[in-house]
Amino acid sequence: MKSLIICLITILLLATGCKREDIPTVETTDVSSITRTTATCGGKIISHGDSEIIERGICWSTSDKPDMSDNIKIDDSDNNSYTIDLTGLDPDTEYFIRAYATNNFGTGYGDIKSFITDPAIPPVINTSGITNITCTTATSGGMIISDGAAQIIDRGLCWGPLENPTIEDNFISLESIWKYNPFSYTIKNLEANSTYFVRAYATNIAGISYGECRQFTTNTSDPQFEPNSIIGTWVLYYSCGGAGGCNSAKLGSTYIMELTEDSLVIDRYMGEIILELNFTISGDTLRFLNVAQDPAIYKLNSTFDTLSFHHPYSGFSSDYARLY
Repeated sequence: MKSLIICLITILLLATGCKREDIPTVETTDVSSITRTTATCGGKIISHGDSEIIERGICWSTSDKPDMSDNIKIDDSDNNSYTIDLTGLDPDTEYFIRAYATNNFGTGYGDIKSFITDPAIPPVINTSGITNITCTTATSGGMIISDGAAQIIDRGLCWGPLENPTIEDNFISLESIWKYNPFSYTIKNLEANSTYFVRAYATNIAGISYGECRQFTTNTSDPQFEPNSIIGTWVLYYSCGGAGGCNSAKLGSTYIMELTEDSLVIDRYMGEIILELNFTISGDTLRFLNVAQDPAIYKLNSTFDTLSFHHPYSGFSSDYARLY
């Protein structure tokens, strides 16, 4: 009997003398401020366990038992209560979260809470103004203001003779070639002296949206250039390519002496005469006749103040030119 009592006392002393190794105890707070892509949540540390807290935060996942092998966001404060903003979430999706805290002996988790993000909405888009109107063409475009918290899957223009055209009318999808803002397109094969309406559109998983309805009327015929309308020195510029990289700089100049068929053009580069060429004019295109390589082409607009230029020998291309 005496031996048994001694044994029990020894066991008790050993048990009470052993160091406890407890992990933290944590609560998960309620989720708030839920939007299509964000939510606010947090945790409260009830007990540090038998060691100082070395990390605290939130873990989340679309599976029902998130842990630190899933998405985590660490709280950098030393507070027992902390709040964390989750970002980059998918719309209309159920998420599961847990608060956690880690000490030297392990990680403790709070209870699991779930929430559903708000659904995506259709995009918001503006229709650009109408420019470069001729008797058969016009240019417009769009600017996507908001993607509605979902990936844009299509964008483009629709047009027709009636107000508020849709993709059930004439339309062009530009998503395969325009994946950035703003986008533009030159509508072709229009009727001369006719009124049209155009709208930009954009689509995501939530639906399609249209921009403002713009109206324009095509010209009666192509502009006819007066013989003296472009006489003078055209200073040419480029903004990308060539020796200047992407910094806008002067490419050179061209002096147009007269504007009759087969007129002589003196072409200058950095002030020096390098070519003397003849040209013809048709519509809005000024084309050199006696160029051995790719023809140099000047594009004129109806106000006679801009002209685009490709130099066949230097290989430089300009974005604009202006008559001085």
